[in-house]
Amino acid sequence: MFYIAQLLGIIALVILMMSFQKNKKDTLLKYQIFSSLLFALQYLFLNAISGCLMNLMTMIRNLIYKKFNDKIPIIYLILVIICMIILSIISYNGPISLLPTIAVILYSIALWQKKLTLIARGSKPCTFSAEIL
Repeated sequence: MFYIAQLLGIIALVILMMSFQKNKKDTLLKYQIFSSLLFALQYLFLNAISGCLMNLMTMIRNLIYKKFNDKIPIIYLILVIICMIILSIISYNGPISLLPTIAVILYSIALWQKKLTLIARGSKPCTFSAEIL
């Protein structure tokens, strides 16, 4: 299982990196939906429940954001953050389990922005730090 998890993580990271090369937010979100699924599976195989839940919530967030594209109502950002906090509380396994939550909340705020350049600048540190953990 460990090697399968590592392979899924590598594929997901490559897809995630490819998403930042896209010119449209819609395309970026499509890539990141698939990447989040693979990361969720990776964390599930590693028995890292917080990471798995955060990536599943990330998939849902990306689907919602994709639906609204550049006009995402702030209520959806707030609801996504609340859900992530609740999932983090449910799956709490020590202080280190909070790191994926912090990263995906910061990335959710960055992704909520309209300009793709702001999204890319604000999201790379959050996304890569969460996935490397």
